[in-house]
Amino acid sequence: MHVHLVGQLFPAGLVNKVHLRNVLLLFVLFAAGCGGGNAGGGASSVPPATLLTTVSGVVVASDTFTGGIVNAYAFTGGVKAGLLSTAAIDSTGAYHLSVPASSGAILIEAAGGCYAEKAIQWPASANNYPTASNSTTISVCATSNVLSAAVRVPAGATALVAAITPYTHAAVGLAEYEMRNGSTTAFALDDANSRISQWVGADILNTLPTAPVRTITLSSATLYGSLLSGIPSWLLNVAAITPAVFGAGTLTTLTFADAMRSDLAQDGVLNGVGRDADGNAVTLVVGNAALSTTIYRHQLALWAVIRVRAETEGALDATPEERARIVSFLPSFVAYNDATNTLLDASAIIALDEGGPVVTIGGPSPGATLSGTSGMSGFARDNVGIPSLSTVMLIDDVQYTPFANQYIPNHFISTTIFANGPHTLTIKATNNLGHVSTASVNVTFRN
Repeated sequence: MHVHLVGQLFPAGLVNKVHLRNVLLLFVLFAAGCGGGNAGGGASSVPPATLLTTVSGVVVASDTFTGGIVNAYAFTGGVKAGLLSTAAIDSTGAYHLSVPASSGAILIEAAGGCYAEKAIQWPASANNYPTASNSTTISVCATSNVLSAAVRVPAGATALVAAITPYTHAAVGLAEYEMRNGSTTAFALDDANSRISQWVGADILNTLPTAPVRTITLSSATLYGSLLSGIPSWLLNVAAITPAVFGAGTLTTLTFADAMRSDLAQDGVLNGVGRDADGNAVTLVVGNAALSTTIYRHQLALWAVIRVRAETEGALDATPEERARIVSFLPSFVAYNDATNTLLDASAIIALDEGGPVVTIGGPSPGATLSGTSGMSGFARDNVGIPSLSTVMLIDDVQYTPFANQYIPNHFISTTIFANGPHTLTIKATNNLGHVSTASVNVTFRN
């Protein structure tokens, strides 16, 4: 259409009498009529496609789910809103769903499914260490929302990974607490997932947990799975009144996960005080056990180690040093730095060994006089292990030499490089959990 049509529709005398706004309005309507429709073979108007972000991961309680569905919802300010997407959980526990790339914060919930609870029962004889033959396995199935994870969908992101586990479920509770106390949704989600990741020792969203396997080394994925696998053993050995009720009613990993989420949602502290539906503080009890900081830190780590020890039978023997290799995979879980992240836990650090190594000096004797090249012997021992070069000798609090292991087999000291007179010889050892112990002897150098 060309401008000269205006002159054909509106003679000059008439145009002068019509308000310019009406002329322009008619012109626009006429132009739309000329170009509208598809009768003339022109292309139809198609709205732009919605950009999508693919979110994938696995659903794991104490073991991977073998079915069920996941639902994704909008999640702002700690409030679950409209349903965005639904996907199935396959036989390996994996899921894949798509949400609008502009979703912002989303809550992903596992809505039903089945998994196996495998627990290691401590043998009747206290002298026997549990093995895989002491295991009990039952199937647990749920038909409602059981586990969750909350994540941010960055603008323009094409793909995200989000595992759904008891620890991501706990992080949702911590995020809810932070948002209720003034944090933005973005900050609360990032902070909660980061804090729980530091506690676990693996990225709880991006690491896909796997069950303990017979191997000398444990990856982050196996570490994550090992911690999860310890929960059923705690339920069976500590929380269950009788073994027969293990896995039934409230004695499941799903119940324990709900307790952790409630615990953090109440006050941001894992202290056994949860939040009920009305926002009131409640004491959290699972089976026969009232939850506490000691359970979260110490007992879960202990039963995780027992499960890993049983599953790796044949790869690791039963000596303290070899058991320590298992424990060394769990330091962030059992010795988390409370001083820097007090929201997780207001208690003192609880570690499996509850202290430092035992250090013994074999010689010289206290008060001895040493000259020339003299020997010093001793050893350090710890049930969680002592890394190489973490046992050192100090003379007057200055390091003299490190040792490849915790044994000091009559190491020689060149006393002639020191001044004559009193000196203090010290053996200092640091274990796998960072705990330090020393032993000293006062002697005299005379040359």
